[in-house]
Amino acid sequence: SIWDKAIELKEKLIEQKKKQKKGLMQKLLTGEIRLPGFKGELKKLKLLDFCTTFSGGTPSRQKREYYENGTIPWIKSGELNAKKVIHTEEFITEDGLENSSAKMVYPETILLALYGATAGVVAMSKIKAAINQAILAIIPNDNCNNKFLFYYLEYYMDQVVKKYTQGGQPNLNAKTIKNLVVNLPSIEEQYKIADILSLMDINIQFLEKKLDNLKMQKKGLMQLLLTGKVRVQV
Repeated sequence: SIWDKAIELKEKLIEQKKKQKKGLMQKLLTGEIRLPGFKGELKKLKLLDFCTTFSGGTPSRQKREYYENGTIPWIKSGELNAKKVIHTEEFITEDGLENSSAKMVYPETILLALYGATAGVVAMSKIKAAINQAILAIIPNDNCNNKFLFYYLEYYMDQVVKKYTQGGQPNLNAKTIKNLVVNLPSIEEQYKIADILSLMDINIQFLEKKLDNLKMQKKGLMQLLLTGKVRVQV
């Protein structure tokens, strides 16, 4: 049908854009190509040399008062798949926060999943929230742009996960991540690289939204046809 064809074309276009982004990330983040006006050696620094990192915790499930009527959003690693954490499924109370190793993060903090199926997934928190022990919060200092570091980690985590996966489920630890070597250009170039990749992401998100709309329109029309609310004129 016309709908299926339109959906297929949109899916192919999204796939193509994602490949373009990955190719550009490889060139920009490895220093293979440099942006106009920038040159000189990239600094090779371990993450621990320019970032603060910490994990969170889980308040005891035995204590209802740590969760009931909680107002503090509590981020679990599965929620990092969204890339931007805007809301959470669960909330904890002030008591739950104080009596556990759960820790608060602020908007624009980079979050990285350490264990299981989501290991290596990188996201950005868009809210003030607490995190659990399966998440590592990463906060760069003033010599590094957090959006640049987000893209750097997003690109390199596939390789890291492959390297540290043993017997199926990958388990990363904070030490492994803190010892990752990052190629850092000047802060000005970092900002420009982050802007370019952000624009590509916005373009992909726009196309994905259009694809979702197409699928919803098709579903709506099918419903109308199958219930007989709309009849096809012969």
